[in-house]
Amino acid sequence: MLYIGFSLSSHKIISNIFCKTYKHCAPIEILNDNVVIHQFEHVNKIVDIHIQQKHLSILEKHGWIFIRYDQKKHIPQKNLCLTCVQFTKQFCGIKNKKIQTPDKLLKYIK
Repeated sequence: MLYIGFSLSSHKIISNIFCKTYKHCAPIEILNDNVVIHQFEHVNKIVDIHIQQKHLSILEKHGWIFIRYDQKKHIPQKNLCLTCVQFTKQFCGIKNKKIQTPDKLLKYIK
């Protein structure tokens, strides 16, 4: 299953200035009890974080929400991604250029 996680906080200054509610997003794959969070760090540096599904509740307590995304996963090419939103859109195969913030991505998915 593919989910997109949205966080109320970010350590990035630009996100805290321009993003209203949600400051960060990340594609999340869940296979049985294994969870892989594809965490965008900076330009073309993606860190895969492996946790167990039961640990998602810890992230929820720290302001994360998880929305199921039923579209087919699309692994990003080696295109330049400058933000977590660009990476998440590319990972999920979303091509809408108007989506530039986590809030707009969440609205698009819902």
